[in-house]
Amino acid sequence: MAEIKNVQEGFYDLDEGAYLLLINPTKIPHLVYLQDGRYYSLTYEGVELGYSFAPYFERLIRTGKQIIFLELVNSNHNPFTVFSEYLAAGDNATTCFYPIKQMLLPESKAELIFQLIPELYENKLINSAKHFRLAAHLDAAQNFKLSTYNKADVDAYINSLKSKYAERR
Repeated sequence: MAEIKNVQEGFYDLDEGAYLLLINPTKIPHLVYLQDGRYYSLTYEGVELGYSFAPYFERLIRTGKQIIFLELVNSNHNPFTVFSEYLAAGDNATTCFYPIKQMLLPESKAELIFQLIPELYENKLINSAKHFRLAAHLDAAQNFKLSTYNKADVDAYINSLKSKYAERR
């Protein structure tokens, strides 16, 4: 089982550097890339390109989301270009994982985040990890074990979100 190692409580100065965020990581997490205070996300509604992270973070806090922040070693990615290639999660079975993998470790054979995390560690691409609201889910060594699931579970989850929130469109 994949794990995120030595996860400390709190968060970074998110205005500088690059981070991979796992939102609600105890389930099927939503993945967000954050660079220099701007976030990039592929959701069932579409792609979010370079929006200010502060208002989004406030909404995550207000709605009680659990978050893991992975501080990435390299912040020289071009997230705008990568995320611009996508329309929405669920289109052609695409998920929020695709642009993350394409940007961080394109040669990986991983298909899901719990498969990619060990490779990110092996390639020394993760500097450190912090969490928000996950203390009860860490083991004695401050490690977080990622849930396992399959691609069909992710696709079903995206479709359930589309159905649940269809009336808002």
